[in-house]
Amino acid sequence: MVNQITDPPNNYNFGLDFNYAVWTPGTSVSLVNVPWNNDYRDIVRFANKAALDSYIDDLEPSGVRIEQLSYIKPNQPVRINKPINTVVNYNYLRASNPLQPIPGNDVAKNYYYFINDVRYLSPNTTELVLQLDVWQTFGYDVTFGTAFVERGHIGIANTKQFDNYGRDYLTVPEGFDLGGEYRTIAKRSDDIMGFRQEGGFFQIETDVVVVSTVDLLADPGTVDNPNLVSASGNFVEMGVSGASVYVWDNLEGFLSFLSAMAETPWVTQGIISAAMMPKITRYDPSFTYQPNGIPTELTYIPKPKKRNFFSNWRNSTEITNAIPARYRHLKKLFTYPYMGIQMTCFTGNTIPIKPESWNEPNALVMERVTYVPPGRRVDFTPRKYNSDGRKPENFGGLSDAIVASVPEWQESGDDFGDYLDVSVGVTNFPTIPIVNNGQLGYLAANNSTINYQRQSADWSQQKSLRAAQTGYDQASSAMDTADAITATGVMADRNLTGNTNRTQVAQSIVSGAGSIVAGAAGGAMAGPVGAAAGAGMGALNAGTNLINAGIQTAANDEALAIRTLAANQNLSAEQWNRGFVRDTNKNLADWAARGDYANEIAGINARVQDAQMIQPSVSGQFGGETINLTNGSMEIALRWKLIDNATIKRIGDFWLRYGYAINMFIDNLPTDMMVMQKFTYWKMTQSYLLSSPMPEAMKQTIRGIFEKGVTVWRNPADIGTVDIADNQALGGISY
Repeated sequence: MVNQITDPPNNYNFGLDFNYAVWTPGTSVSLVNVPWNNDYRDIVRFANKAALDSYIDDLEPSGVRIEQLSYIKPNQPVRINKPINTVVNYNYLRASNPLQPIPGNDVAKNYYYFINDVRYLSPNTTELVLQLDVWQTFGYDVTFGTAFVERGHIGIANTKQFDNYGRDYLTVPEGFDLGGEYRTIAKRSDDIMGFRQEGGFFQIETDVVVVSTVDLLADPGTVDNPNLVSASGNFVEMGVSGASVYVWDNLEGFLSFLSAMAETPWVTQGIISAAMMPKITRYDPSFTYQPNGIPTELTYIPKPKKRNFFSNWRNSTEITNAIPARYRHLKKLFTYPYMGIQMTCFTGNTIPIKPESWNEPNALVMERVTYVPPGRRVDFTPRKYNSDGRKPENFGGLSDAIVASVPEWQESGDDFGDYLDVSVGVTNFPTIPIVNNGQLGYLAANNSTINYQRQSADWSQQKSLRAAQTGYDQASSAMDTADAITATGVMADRNLTGNTNRTQVAQSIVSGAGSIVAGAAGGAMAGPVGAAAGAGMGALNAGTNLINAGIQTAANDEALAIRTLAANQNLSAEQWNRGFVRDTNKNLADWAARGDYANEIAGINARVQDAQMIQPSVSGQFGGETINLTNGSMEIALRWKLIDNATIKRIGDFWLRYGYAINMFIDNLPTDMMVMQKFTYWKMTQSYLLSSPMPEAMKQTIRGIFEKGVTVWRNPADIGTVDIADNQALGGISY
């Protein structure tokens, strides 16, 4: 609306300078129809006022030109001598006045108005309700200073918009609905543990890494003479391991080793860990393995590998062709959250990568490995992610001389980004249990004990047999002694009986002789005949004595024989009993000794036989993730994700029409406010007008136009007709 003058309204003299409030006599008015309107959603920026007037002049053949007007009051309707049916076809009015011959050097100026309403007064008189078009009237005289721009096409036209891959200018949040799910538009992957085809079968390309407390390269001996040598440890992975670490270059070699060591479980039971790991030659092609299943002692310094998964991917047609051609130039689609990169090893451990934060033109990934438990793993880190672009430090801050000896270390250190804090990897590699023969292990472990028990059983038997023989010999000796004693007694009895008999005979003889002598002597007293008779009687007595002596001797001999027989019979009975006791004791001792030995040996054999039922022991254990390996997806994968096409259309059309969110102060706004070929949208929070020769109300109106949001058009014919995608950025625009 035009300014209001509220002082006494009836005594103005408007013959001095023409302005938008008063039309002097002689003012010419052009009524036309223009495509912009008074809500200032769209304004046209002609090259200059002359171009604007030329545009209106070109419209006048279909419009109305009025030359004669009278004085009017400000902010009051204007009456023209035209029927309403004619005037109702127009929405815009230009008022032009000639230079007035008055003091003060009048200036010719055109004023432009929106026709807000038309009113019927008479058949040939129509009243117009007007509103000054502040932009077309005063906008060409405005010079913008610094402005805080919320949104606009200057973000699309900015030649520096993709500096730092869009991180500097294109990461202002927009607050859009991003749709349901991202779609995968590209993938790059690398097998961590691949497959090879051999004999119609697929074989896993893997190393087997074993940690053992036993020296696997020492002579194991046999089950009867086992040899167990403790591991001596080795230098591995920039450190020392007390247990020895070994590696086989394939599963076949490892199985061959296990087969060869099946009879020596006292060696394999020292294996505390066995795992399937990526091949060492993946990181060090010069590494050599022992052939034919012989374990290779692992003395390895890990070497990181920098891998380029996708060169210059932001300019790759594989990526750009996933975006509809209409929106392909909108570089903001190459930033998060519209595009993202998923880095995964398919183990449930995934990291999202924001494209603008990956400070590299290529998809560079640093791969690191450690083979020794408990932290065995393979890590993948996006190189220079969130880096400020500085040159990375070398690995571990080592001296240049050391780093030069291992080229892989030259650019594997801190990249001044998130470095190792943003990584994904495999930490749960498949582990292999080692089955040890429990019987052989028991026999080998108890070999000396079993031998001792056998020797002890044999000694016990020999000792028992020797004790039985000794008892037998002692009993036999006792029997021999009894025989000797009995024989001595019999002999003594015989000798005593003989002596008695001889004594009795001798006494009988002596007694007989005495009887004869005595008889003779007694008979002598009676004469010779008496002597003879006495002698005869004496002889008779002597004979009788001899007979009695003989009888007594015979009785003595018979008694001796009886005693001898009794003694011999008693001895024989006693000796038989003693022999029986001796023999049965010896037989019992021999039987017990043989039974004890057999029982002891049976006990030893039973333990040996029971050892056959000892459950095989297991070294290491089942573990790790095998589903990925068995399904051929043990890999590192990078997947480029993009919002779906329907969402791209919604967001892309919004950007094409209204530009990007800026939220920055810009101090070099273009004079004509155009950064695009056909239309440019501006939405400012705060703006400064450096040059604004106009009333303050007009100045504030222009500021308000841009702070509420406005589209500046170069050609009014394009308003509402042009395809919003047909609007290329002008060159040389930056902020």
